[in-house]
Amino acid sequence: MKKVVLAISAVFVSLLSYGQDDVFRPCGTSEAVKESLEQHPELLENVRALDKFTREFEQNPNNKLFDSTITIPVVFHVFHTNGAERISEAQIRDCIRILNEDFQNRNADSAQVSTLFQPIIGRSQMRFRLATKDPNGRCTEGINYIESSLHTAGGENLKSVISWDTRKYFNIWVCSVVASGAAAYSYYPGSAPGQNNEGVVTRSDYVGSIGTSSPGYRARTITHEIGHFMNLPHTWGSSNTPGSATNCNIDDGVQDTPNCVGVSNSSCPLSQNDCGPIANVENHMDYSNCRRMFTKGQVLRMHAALNSATGFRSSLWKTSNLIATGTTTDAAPMMDCAPKADFKVNYTRLCAGVPLTFTQLAYNVSNLDSVKYFWSFPGGDPATSTAANPTVSYSTAGTYNVKLVVSNPSGKDSLTKTSYIGILPSTPMYFVGDVESFETTTFPVFPGNPDKGWDVKPMTVSTWKRSTSAFTTGPASLSITNPSSAAGNIHTLISPVFEISGPLTGVKIGFKYAFARRATTNTDKMVISYSTNCGKTWFQAFNKTGATLATVTNNVSNNFVPVAANWKQEYGNIQFLSGASQFRLKFEFTAGGGNNLFIDDLQLTTITAVSNLQDDQLALNIFPNPSAGDLPVLEIRNAKSGKASLEIMDAMGRKTCWRKELYLEPGQAEVLLSKEMEKPKPGNYWVRLIMADRVMVRQMIIIP
Repeated sequence: MKKVVLAISAVFVSLLSYGQDDVFRPCGTSEAVKESLEQHPELLENVRALDKFTREFEQNPNNKLFDSTITIPVVFHVFHTNGAERISEAQIRDCIRILNEDFQNRNADSAQVSTLFQPIIGRSQMRFRLATKDPNGRCTEGINYIESSLHTAGGENLKSVISWDTRKYFNIWVCSVVASGAAAYSYYPGSAPGQNNEGVVTRSDYVGSIGTSSPGYRARTITHEIGHFMNLPHTWGSSNTPGSATNCNIDDGVQDTPNCVGVSNSSCPLSQNDCGPIANVENHMDYSNCRRMFTKGQVLRMHAALNSATGFRSSLWKTSNLIATGTTTDAAPMMDCAPKADFKVNYTRLCAGVPLTFTQLAYNVSNLDSVKYFWSFPGGDPATSTAANPTVSYSTAGTYNVKLVVSNPSGKDSLTKTSYIGILPSTPMYFVGDVESFETTTFPVFPGNPDKGWDVKPMTVSTWKRSTSAFTTGPASLSITNPSSAAGNIHTLISPVFEISGPLTGVKIGFKYAFARRATTNTDKMVISYSTNCGKTWFQAFNKTGATLATVTNNVSNNFVPVAANWKQEYGNIQFLSGASQFRLKFEFTAGGGNNLFIDDLQLTTITAVSNLQDDQLALNIFPNPSAGDLPVLEIRNAKSGKASLEIMDAMGRKTCWRKELYLEPGQAEVLLSKEMEKPKPGNYWVRLIMADRVMVRQMIIIP
């Protein structure tokens, strides 16, 4: 048995000395608490007060475990941009089911707990219910959907957008990516950086066991995080270094959990005994893949947290709060709530005359059959609709608002998305050799030539704009002001039409850019894509993240304004799959905590004399060439491994005759065309080898 130690001395001292590494962990609580306590040292008093209260609670023989189930009101805030991260209400309700089974020891797999630990399985008697009343007393399903690009780097930034009173609701914020790299994290009671920061942040694919998640390990992640929320450290102590031998020297403050190092590889080593006694690897607070129990000691510690005012845990389950949040019963309400309006469209940027399909995403009701819809499409055809999922087209280039009103007998709601639809002009504005150095003072608008306007996707933060603070060709460049607090914001810019005349091989987008990181952990990303079908599909031409994106080696904490040496010349490969001569570009920058970004001298270029290209990293040879009998053999010599594509195109470089995807290992590879394709007609062809960072083209001649 473990000795009982003071949580403040054994748990939080080790926490404050913990150093984060880059290895993925399913839980980021240790790092979150460490950062919060370092930035707000006054919160240590909360930790000390709770530690003292917990010891007194555990030692008082008059305090006993709850003998009846207590209820915790829950609300989910789902951040999304209409992708898979917009998880269904069914997936959320499945998560609630799992939580109730785990915290009431009704989970079927508790019977599989090893006989050594069966006698100490604890039942916390906690019931989790989705709130049926919001903070204003209005009817709710306890689920909010928030369309925001912040879901790509979720953390405390989500809480500044929406947070229901944490004295009354247990908040769960859902995103596609947690900024710290963890699957989820929480705070110990009273250690969060603010009152409305108490709760759990989780990835959408770690919620429940259906939809984007899966049974087992992922489905138990929020169970684990609620353990932290109720003041439980990991079974090896409050660090994030499972498997470390030093964990034998720290403690989790729970008497009946044996000293252990923790499971570091998501396995289930039932005989693990690195610290002497057999470890309780089946504990919900470990990292094993067989988590299925809390101990009685852990339950007592959680009940101490629930009886303490620290972190407002004691107010959650009081009868008056259950009445206020509508969680006194599991019975369904007599009537549906008023619906909340939400919708999406298959494309937000497209050319004139192309039909767009809108999809309603109304929620907050259990029965959508009672919901009525009224759409407004100013400038569209039709201009209004009462269909659930209407189809609309626009005949004139420009930006358009869309409004949806939803209603049922309980009430109505409306949502307007401003400048939601962008109808793009189709007239070519840029050609080979043209340089865009962003000198026009009205950029991205060209009043004398509206077809040349660039499309900036509406955002609520500073985004792509003309800047005169730095440039390579004066007096301006294109920039993004990128404060560290903007992590997760996505900045999108779409160009007018570029056109290429002549052969389409060897086409590249040249540009100069400058970017600096604030810290080595920054994850800012820039992707440049191109589309040959007016935005229906996009293909990447350039993609760099973090250190590979930076053009300066040192980190810059203050406002980054590049000097001449900070600029870098880059090229993006335009690998035409359809043979189209017209295309448009999309610049997409995802903020990840770094500094400002600058771009200048954007230019469309082509590679000439492609048959004579040489590369010390890559070689493509054809033999025999010309070929009269069987088709020739393609010989590839490559210095590094990676995905590749082979294409054979006609003499004009417009039609693809054959294509093959392959993975190249370092060394030499051969492709026997006679076994891959039918022999084409005699004539000249282009063979193109495409890799992530280079394109190589060779001429192939077939003679009769």
